[in-house]
Amino acid sequence: MDHTYIDDHQIPERYLMGRLDPEEREAFEEHTMVCAECLERLELAAGLRSGLQQTAAVAAVGTGLLAALARLGRSRGMALAFTVLLLVALLPSGLLLRQMREQQRLLAAPRPDPRQEAELQSARQALADQRLQTERERGEKDRLQGELSGALRPQANTPILALAPERSAPGPRPPTQRIELPRGPGWIVLALDLEAAEYPRYQVRLRGPGGALLWQGDGFEPDPQGTLTLSLPSTLLPPGDLSVEVDGLPANGKPVRAARFAFRAAG
Repeated sequence: MDHTYIDDHQIPERYLMGRLDPEEREAFEEHTMVCAECLERLELAAGLRSGLQQTAAVAAVGTGLLAALARLGRSRGMALAFTVLLLVALLPSGLLLRQMREQQRLLAAPRPDPRQEAELQSARQALADQRLQTERERGEKDRLQGELSGALRPQANTPILALAPERSAPGPRPPTQRIELPRGPGWIVLALDLEAAEYPRYQVRLRGPGGALLWQGDGFEPDPQGTLTLSLPSTLLPPGDLSVEVDGLPANGKPVRAARFAFRAAG
């Protein structure tokens, strides 16, 4: 027995009135054992029927009293009759009528499925999270576009640093070459003198203070004089001691260390 059959055949109401055949009664009772919605509907219908019975009982009491008053004297009987009618009017019949109407409204109102309500709430939360993430991504995109627009404008006095490879020496040494970072987003040009460009292509790693990897790339070709020129966004370089590691890429085989360059970025 499903909800469509129950609604079309008014099963809860007929069940309370005792008008179901044995097979329908048994099927409906089994259905209410697993369906909280139909059980609640049955309880509301039972309350509605009880209210109707109470109203009928009140009306019967009033009718019986009026019959008894008819046997009394006229003046006395009319006074008591008016009192009885007033009491009958003030009895809970109005309240019961309101309760009946409220129960009818509740019976007619659709019952939300708890699982659907939970899924709907989850979908709303996911939508709110997605909107927040979209706003964050839009803000980050606007920031990057602003930096890119500033970097693509023609710039004067671009810092250029010509670096020679480090020579092996005992103990750590502070960088002797230094570059001033621009105050706003811009470009830094590093000219790396490879001295003898033995390989057709090179890979480069830029490391920050403490050796942290900031950027890497490969496939770079030096110019005929053996100089490898790199243009880097200034936002990539933090203040402090930095280094550039260059490896040669032979046609076959693993990368070979070609040179290391060190410099200090001040901002």
